[in-house]
Amino acid sequence: MILQVSIMNEEELTDSYSQEANENMKVSIENLVTSLTQVGSADAYKNALFGLKIMVDKRPRRITDVANVEPGLKPRSLDLMVYSRELIPLVVEEIKVAGFKNVTSDIELQRVTIIVPAPTLEDLERIEDDLDRVARSTVSSLTKVKANSSQRLKAGLENEYIEVAEAGKARKNLDDIIEHYVEIAKLHVLKKRIKVMGKYFQPKPEDEKLMKKLKNFKG
Repeated sequence: MILQVSIMNEEELTDSYSQEANENMKVSIENLVTSLTQVGSADAYKNALFGLKIMVDKRPRRITDVANVEPGLKPRSLDLMVYSRELIPLVVEEIKVAGFKNVTSDIELQRVTIIVPAPTLEDLERIEDDLDRVARSTVSSLTKVKANSSQRLKAGLENEYIEVAEAGKARKNLDDIIEHYVEIAKLHVLKKRIKVMGKYFQPKPEDEKLMKKLKNFKG
């Protein structure tokens, strides 16, 4: 992934403290993007299958032990590649008991397909809460990166590894860097919120300024 650095010229980050912070904050944003791809996706529903069990040779076995679970080709679907054809009826029965109504199977291909139902408004609100937690975690991570670099900068100044004027510039760089990446993080989360919530999306007061920048945000 290539991150946008629209408000910051990396060539101006000549000190090691801001260079290090910049690279570490990029990693935090990359981790955020990875986390956001999982929120509200069909792949996240794999967790709902992990606790389901069937009886095999009079012993309880997890469905995930007898089948490989992957996101399906259809929207909001999961495909289970069952290792034994004989187990397919048991797998299908247990999945339906768990509340999944749209379940089909292909004995020859040893595949069971589950269509995950569209989320309710309550589900969407939970997802939005998850997005808020991801956002807070990312901002916390960025803040920690800045704090670590600031501590190193302070030690460098005390030990005369860096001149006062250069240290001042480095502090300004650190302020600019975190401001930039916090905004990038918020834009990523806002973009995901809009996508997930659809017609139910309600902008928050703090979204107003970001909404304007989102039009040109490529992420």
